[in-house]
Amino acid sequence: APSSRTIKCLAASLTGKWVVEVHWILESHTAQKWLDPSGFGFKGNKDIIAGKKVFLSKGFREQAVKSRDRLQHCKYLVEEYGRGALVDELTESDMVFVNPKDDLGQFEGKMVKTWEQFIEYIYPIRPAAVLAPPSSAS
Repeated sequence: APSSRTIKCLAASLTGKWVVEVHWILESHTAQKWLDPSGFGFKGNKDIIAGKKVFLSKGFREQAVKSRDRLQHCKYLVEEYGRGALVDELTESDMVFVNPKDDLGQFEGKMVKTWEQFIEYIYPIRPAAVLAPPSSAS
């Protein structure tokens, strides 16, 4: 659901699937037909990182070691679901994942994202911005 940023929801977004709130299913059941999902979530962009080459800065790698499973999630999201590639050389990259404390000047000319910025880039709805269930008129 849009309020969740689980790996499954992120993967769905990267593969161009609809990511919807449970309200869509409940209201579709009530209407006895599938409703337009656009009011209940968003459709992911399967091409957002396809073909992009992503470099992980030293600071990002050090930070990721402290965050449970982040390097593995990064690999899944970029390569398996996003159809991009992780590269070993900065010069080969289109995009760089950084630690917020990195000196960003060394990445000039590259698309630079922290992990949080990358998640927002591929999953544009913040949990606080999720649509509330429609209120029924009394």
